[in-house]
Amino acid sequence: NGMEAFWSLRMNDAHDFLPEGLRTNFHRLAPFKQQRPEYIMGEPSDWGTYPTGLKRQWTSLDFSYPEVREHILLLIQEVCQGYDVDGVELDFFRHPRFFPPSMDGLPVEPRHLDMMTDLLRRVKIAADEADEERGRPLLLAMRVPSRVETARFIGLDLERWLEEDYVDLLIA
Repeated sequence: NGMEAFWSLRMNDAHDFLPEGLRTNFHRLAPFKQQRPEYIMGEPSDWGTYPTGLKRQWTSLDFSYPEVREHILLLIQEVCQGYDVDGVELDFFRHPRFFPPSMDGLPVEPRHLDMMTDLLRRVKIAADEADEERGRPLLLAMRVPSRVETARFIGLDLERWLEEDYVDLLIA
């Protein structure tokens, strides 16, 4: 239809946090989480233990595991290589918890920033490879907190990502 199309990925979707009896088909625990529950930052009892707050969304993936970052990268590579999209949006803002300290409302450690930056470097490589194969750009958009300090608090080093040219479109 002559329009650009972007694929969007919620980087840590926790809509599947409802207890088993309350889940619908739409909110069923994601297959990766079913197969690898050790990569989840909580447990089902957190739903009842924490009636409000961050820990209630216990199904958030822990990005400190290399396997979690690899899983996310493979999803993005599949889209970059297999679909005729103009860009990929990485939505870091829908459920902005990526490392265990965030579940307690605490700032992440510097190593967490490096882990996420390494993932973004690898995503940028995948997008660049798709550029070459397709003969046209595949843009990377990122939905992030509007303040650099807030982003760093949860593990996103926006300044570094911009300096290293990992971002084509920033959505704050």
